[in-house]
Amino acid sequence: MAEISETLIEDCVKSFTVLSSRVAGLSDSVNQMKEKQKNMDIKLDKISCVLLKKSDYFTVGEIALKEGVSEKTVLRRIKMGVIPYEKSEGEKAYRIPSIKYNESISHDGVSMWFQDHT
Repeated sequence: MAEISETLIEDCVKSFTVLSSRVAGLSDSVNQMKEKQKNMDIKLDKISCVLLKKSDYFTVGEIALKEGVSEKTVLRRIKMGVIPYEKSEGEKAYRIPSIKYNESISHDGVSMWFQDHT
């Protein structure tokens, strides 16, 4: 049997060293990605808690976002008497009861307050 040359052994050792270094780098990258994912999950949980918090009232802006209309459109519908609201004396903001909004949603997911909106 032929002896393995010293050059071949050195090449193998170099290759092994490079490969080990790359694997270590990948392992570090995976760990960093896992940490970032964990942080993102925490942030998403916080956002979900805020978004899914049930409120007794919606603002004009929230109704506009939900329905894909402008705040001016919502205000016009309030003034026309289409959208029920509550507003104490001296308050500037309209409060739309969430129960009334949820009751206005039709089977297609659009509020009947905006069915004829174009």
